[in-house]
Amino acid sequence: VVIPTLPRGRTLIFNCVSTWGDKDFVGLAGIEIFDGRGFPVVLKDRNRQVTADPHSINVLDEYDHDPRTPEKLFDQVNLTRDDLHVWLAPFFNGRVHTVTVDLDCQTEISMIRVWNYNKSRLHSSRGVRDLEILLDGSPIFIGEVRRAPGVLTKPEEACELILFTQDESVLEAVAEHDWLPAHLPFDSDEELQEEAPEERNSDALGGRPPTADCASAGHGISPRGQVTPRLSDGRPMTRALERQRGRGIVCSTVTLLVNSTWGDQFYVGLTALEVLDGNLAPMVRDEVKLDAYPRDLNDLEGVEGDVRTLPNLFDGVCCTMDDQHMWLAPFLKAEAAEAAGNISDRNYLRILFDTDREVAGFNIWNYNKNPEDTCRGVREFSVYCDDRFIATFLCRKAPGHVHFDFKQVVLLDQPPSDLARRAPPRLPSRSASRSRSKGMGRIQTLAEFSGFSGGAMRIARQVAVDRQADRKGVEYFVLLM
Repeated sequence: VVIPTLPRGRTLIFNCVSTWGDKDFVGLAGIEIFDGRGFPVVLKDRNRQVTADPHSINVLDEYDHDPRTPEKLFDQVNLTRDDLHVWLAPFFNGRVHTVTVDLDCQTEISMIRVWNYNKSRLHSSRGVRDLEILLDGSPIFIGEVRRAPGVLTKPEEACELILFTQDESVLEAVAEHDWLPAHLPFDSDEELQEEAPEERNSDALGGRPPTADCASAGHGISPRGQVTPRLSDGRPMTRALERQRGRGIVCSTVTLLVNSTWGDQFYVGLTALEVLDGNLAPMVRDEVKLDAYPRDLNDLEGVEGDVRTLPNLFDGVCCTMDDQHMWLAPFLKAEAAEAAGNISDRNYLRILFDTDREVAGFNIWNYNKNPEDTCRGVREFSVYCDDRFIATFLCRKAPGHVHFDFKQVVLLDQPPSDLARRAPPRLPSRSASRSRSKGMGRIQTLAEFSGFSGGAMRIARQVAVDRQADRKGVEYFVLLM
């Protein structure tokens, strides 16, 4: 779905397609909507204007008067771990789970910010993963919402921001009326403490684990007809602690095999990349070596001095539109290589360590030079650890601006379910040496690379010469620079 510009309508439907792993419950912490002028949309009657299906966990026989109801999504308390300010409902696989918002009048929308379920590191698995947003029945967003961290000290990781405009005046108005920058929380000991192990009893719920009784938060409200101990909130903690402490994969090399771009047929690139260790902390750049095939545009015959080189991925400049801090390389189509039986002609990034390291995932900033060139960004890529296939992931398209941090966290133990089921692509052999002089193989000339006819090639070269004169040699190719 192409995200529209300032869509206009009255009824918003948020369809929660999947969760971040919880099979029994789905929830959100908040939703913010900004209108076409950049002002926040305030609902006058939340109880009437916000509905959900299922309504909340109160639809279960075992619960009554649980505070986690849908109108709480618009109570303007979004960065929270408090049960009194979130929505939680049963999750039934294969059923629709929706939150419907009646705006009461036709409204232009410039931005939506979705705050995911953030009660704890464990229970953030109840948050929405795949989300569809419809405005008057037409889809305006289909994509993945980032998992909340379960703490209050990382607000940028607890929400997903969706922009529907790039108008500077509207964005300035949004920034002026946005509460978040001025209310960033301080660190607290509470967030740094591990949640205590808890005992659960799911027999009374027919296999569905009990959710939080608000007595644990000091509110004195508990599920009807059930005595629940303090801190009772979901699944057994033992399994979650094992997962958190051992979520990385130990290996000496990690290969990212590029399967597709966001539409560009000739180039593929990224803005920045960070490798996450077993504690989800970025590795120090000196501990990581990086290789790629093709390495960059300088592998093309006749190209020298292009600044979009591989080391830029680790230069620490991540949220930018300056392509001097990006990596760009010729794109070798996966389908063409497979059809020709030459799987060695595939784009890949290879990360090497001096010793075995535990790798949990990546922070990725996709190619973000401008809105038009975001189509060069990586779309699908497959990950191999020591040549062992792990999963195929979907990389979000960059926005083409820097009004918000477009970082995507990719965790190796949380692949998209639809991509993970596909047959793994074959990994090019590491035995073949890829020197810069010989690395491009059959891609030796611009004409061969671009596939232009002779006449088109002459026009392309002339435009390229003109552009080199205008840009002092920074831009080399036609159509795509």
